[in-house]
Amino acid sequence: MYKSLDENSIRKAYHQLTKQFIEKKLTISTMESATSGQIASLITDTEGASSIFLDLLSHTAMNPKYSRGYLLIS
Repeated sequence: MYKSLDENSIRKAYHQLTKQFIEKKLTISTMESATSGQIASLITDTEGASSIFLDLLSHTAMNPKYSRGYLLIS
């Protein structure tokens, strides 16, 4: 069974995850459609996230003129 989380709990969890990525010098990109960039938004709400966040590919960016390669986590 899945545990239901409120918005503050979700934001706190993403903040903690982003801090771990920063500390470990990992990078992340997201590829989102149904979430409309919400995951990227939650990640970049944390100070310093620009050092780990590479890019966002959303459904609206699937146009070939925006096409690029995306590394998810490194």
